[in-house]
Formats: sequence, structure tokens, C-alpha cells
Amino acid sequence: MTEACGINLVWSVCGDFNCLVGWLDRWQTMLTGIAALIAAGVSVYFVRKQIEQAESAEDHRRKRRLAAARSRLQMTLSTISHYGSDAIVFLRRLRDAVGANQPVPMLAELPRPILPDPSVLALEAVIEATDSDGFAGFLSDLISEMQVLNSRMSALPDEAQDLGVLNLDAYLMNAAKVYAFASSAFPYARRETAEPPTELVWDEVISALRIQHIYEEHYGDLFAFVRRAAERAAAP
Repeated sequence: MTEACGINLVWSVCGDFNCLVGWLDRWQTMLTGIAALIAAGVSVYFVRKQIEQAESAEDHRRKRRLAAARSRLQMTLSTISHYGSDAIVFLRRLRDAVGANQPVPMLAELPRPILPDPSVLALEAVIEATDSDGFAGFLSDLISEMQVLNSRMSALPDEAQDLGVLNLDAYLMNAAKVYAFASSAFPYARRETAEPPTELVWDEVISALRIQHIYEEHYGDLFAFVRRAAERAAAP
């Protein structure tokens, strides 16, 4: 009868209730474990579904934030490129005066460019939304260059004479890098390319100087300074 209980539970239920009770008593621990595993599996399934739905919703929100931030990026970069351009003009005037041992122009006749704080906030919004670590680093470097440039210019033109040409060359390179960063990101902002920039192009730094009519035949030391910096940046 015991073998019959194990082989045919239906027959046992119908033919011998005591046998059914004995069978359940023998196997109740395993049945309880199986039921617990099934319940755990169902619970894990629904938890995973909830996590997937939450991740999908967050990914959708992130993409919308990126689209919104990118829609403002072209205007932001335009503002930043103007800031870099104005800084190059400002610093070149000071460098020319110091290099020629002439009186340094005063702030009243040569206004100092002002850091565009809203543009920094706009770049931070893109950094938060983008899924490209390279582009986030690129924009972080741009913000850093802008803040360094602003800090360096804060004491000018009063301290220009004390700084000398070499330090002003470093400031000029700083301003040209700001312009170059912004220039490199324009194709992505205009949706001319799907891939954003991830690193500074040093040829763009040279171009930024030339755009402001700073040429190598007159500023050989400055261009040599920039090229040395480019070589250091490219070194392992």
C-alpha cells in the first residue's frame, strides 16, 4: 500500500485517506521548500520587472534632458567662443604693450571680459545628461579652462607689467583653448555629427590665435609655447 501511495497519489486519496496523510507527513518539508522556491522565483521576477521599468523610465528622462540641453548647446558655445575671442583680444593688447615696454592699457579703455556664468550652468546640464564619458570629460575640461582664465584675468591689467610676456603667453594660450573647445563642439551642437568631441584638438588652438590676427611671424615665442604644450599633452 505504501508503494501505491508513492506511485499513484490520486488512487491513495480515493482509496486510503490515512495513506495520504502519511505521504504528506513524509514529504511536507520538501513540498514546503518547493513552494518557497516558487514564491521566491515569482517575487524575483516581479522585482526585476519593476527595476527594468524604473531603469527604462530613467533612461527616457535622461534622453529628454540631453535633448533639451543639446538644443541650447549651440547658443551656449557661441557665448563661450565670444568670451574666448574677447579674452584673446584683451590679453594680446596687454602682451603687446608689455613686450614693447609701453604703458599698459587701463581697464577703463580696455574692458576685461566677464565669465558667462549661465553658459557654465548650461554645460553642467549637458554633463549630467550625456551618456558619453568622453564628452563629459571634454566639457569638464572646458569649464576648468574658463574658470582658470577668469581667475587669471581678474587682476589684469594692473599686474600685466609684473607678469611679463611669458606669463601672458600662458594666459593667451588659455584663452585660445577656451575658443578651441567651443569651436570643436559646434558640429555636434548643430547635429552635423552624432558623435560628440572627447578631447581638445591643438590645431584648433593655433587656429583660434590666427582668427584673432595673431600670426607666427610676429608672435613666434607664443606659437612655440603652444606647440610645446601640445607635445606635453600628447606624451604618454
